[in-house]
Amino acid sequence: MSDQSDISWQERRAKYIIENIKDVIWELDPRLVFTYVSPRDKELRGYESFEVVGQHLFTFLTDASQKYVLQATTEYARTSQQGRFTSVVLSDVQQICKDGHIIWTEITIDPVVTDGTLVAFVGATRDITGLKHAEARLREYAERLEQLNQQLKRLSTSDKLPRVVFNRDKLERIFAEELTRAKRYKISFTLVVFNVDFLKRINNTYGNAKGDDVLTEIENVVTHVIRECDSVFRRGGDDFIMLLPHTPKPQGQAQAERLRQTVAQHQFSIPDPVTMSMGITEYIEGDTLETILQRADMALYIAKRSGRNQVETR
Repeated sequence: MSDQSDISWQERRAKYIIENIKDVIWELDPRLVFTYVSPRDKELRGYESFEVVGQHLFTFLTDASQKYVLQATTEYARTSQQGRFTSVVLSDVQQICKDGHIIWTEITIDPVVTDGTLVAFVGATRDITGLKHAEARLREYAERLEQLNQQLKRLSTSDKLPRVVFNRDKLERIFAEELTRAKRYKISFTLVVFNVDFLKRINNTYGNAKGDDVLTEIENVVTHVIRECDSVFRRGGDDFIMLLPHTPKPQGQAQAERLRQTVAQHQFSIPDPVTMSMGITEYIEGDTLETILQRADMALYIAKRSGRNQVETR
């Protein structure tokens, strides 16, 4: 076989490989303008080769991916000025197909250098959309599993009365965690204290056992109203503490008011109406568990002195 025949065969073989592998093979000039794209792009993104050649790479990227690739290419230009030309792999690049839908891709870029000068880039585009969807499902499963684990932890550390009401030790641990987040990320949280109005009268009229039933019913109402991220603690007797993370005081007050109204409208196992008084305060820089509880208790005291069945802030 002659040299010319050998070259011709190599060219045909390379052409066959490029046109039949699943990845899209392409070439860019130093300005990131396409000078070649393999026919596989028609299957992947819906474009004919002539629709891509002459277009800038960014033409086919989402805004977020344009910024991502721009950052990578800017860094590449900086290192190439030092004479270092290396391959680059860019994961999680979103590309816009001809019909408008968006796919996730992984791009591999290799420089073409002649006499120390960058003359082109060659690269490959791989569709990873299925992989990204699978990763998203795995994250959903992991988040759901974490939620279930948290529920199990709550059950295992709950006080005797409620399912999701924790003991004092747990309160101190969770407060410390929220305190750390508040200091690190400047994210506020709210603390609410509440108890049943006239519980002693209920016990005297219907007996202590019926009073305990009322507390259990209160706990059930609370657990249906609070968010998944909220925590409720029983301090003793009919005193409860509710911690609302990522919640400034106005939103916390609205949530406490919704809980108060729900309890006031609930049909309890005794014929008399049952209400709650609530005190609420927001974390202030420098607070400890004791100082924030003191303010909330003062707000609760004001609610009691002002006629009960209301929410007061401090």
